[in-house]
Amino acid sequence: MKRIIGIAAVMALAVGICSAQTFSENFESGLPSSAPSQDTKVTLASGEWTVNKVYGKKDNGGMRATMSQGG
Repeated sequence: MKRIIGIAAVMALAVGICSAQTFSENFESGLPSSAPSQDTKVTLASGEWTVNKVYGKKDNGGMRATMSQGG
């Protein structure tokens, strides 16, 4: 019984640690300004990504990732 409680505690701790990690990306640089029609590799702060029909769009003073139709 103690072993089951110990395993449950470790799993709860692991889930808590994993859920605490947030993903955020700064799209100010790295994304193309127009949507590529084929797979294109881009390097962002979080690593290298392959994008297709995704581009950076500026609005409201910042940039965001935007997906064109079929992306």
